[in-house]
Amino acid sequence: MNCTSCAAKIEKGLQKLEGVQSAGVNFAVEKATVEYNLTVVGPDKFFQVVEDLGYHVGKERVELKISGMTCASCAARVEKKLSNLPSVVRTSVNFAMERATVEFDSSQVSVNDMQKAVADIGYKANPGEKRFDEDSEKLERQQETRRQTCLLILSAVLSLPLLAYMFGELFNLPLPAIFDNKVFQFALATPIQFIAGWQFYRGAYQNLRHGTANMDVLIAMGTSAAYFYSVATTFFYSGPRLL
Repeated sequence: MNCTSCAAKIEKGLQKLEGVQSAGVNFAVEKATVEYNLTVVGPDKFFQVVEDLGYHVGKERVELKISGMTCASCAARVEKKLSNLPSVVRTSVNFAMERATVEFDSSQVSVNDMQKAVADIGYKANPGEKRFDEDSEKLERQQETRRQTCLLILSAVLSLPLLAYMFGELFNLPLPAIFDNKVFQFALATPIQFIAGWQFYRGAYQNLRHGTANMDVLIAMGTSAAYFYSVATTFFYSGPRLL
């Protein structure tokens, strides 16, 4: 802007937008203040109007690495949360790459605000340059792969006796007597449910706390129903099995 008439021109252009209640442009500090209905219009329209009038709005772009997403609905939640921040013009979250690209007005919102917003819904955002450190990212993925592999091996080892018992009952196979012991079966199943499955409980809690649901909720509900029903019928229900 070169003079107060430029400010007046921008102000008039913003006021013409549907959903804008009031708009004021301060030439001295080069700032525009807009009161608007978020359901009708948003910051992207304001930027477009200003640029159509021949002026420039200071915008920045940042790329964040998002950790903790387990499915496409997680990416959609992160994208919605970031898009709702003030003066965020455009947000795109890539689930496969675990990346969020955000275009925003740095005078109204900061990267720190974005990190807090993402943390509020149970995920983690790390800012970085366009290209993240490939070595550190590779190391992080390797650590996560090792952790998941250990949980898989633990679950498989503990599940084998239970599977053997199931097939033994089905095909009348001879098995050691301990396989039929209720306490032994309970001791095998419980670590699978609450150690290997803890990540699903944690993810389910974080999602339900914010009024949403994802695959973690589905897995936690399904496995919990099977586990607690089995415990009830094994230790507390002496009548005929319901299933």
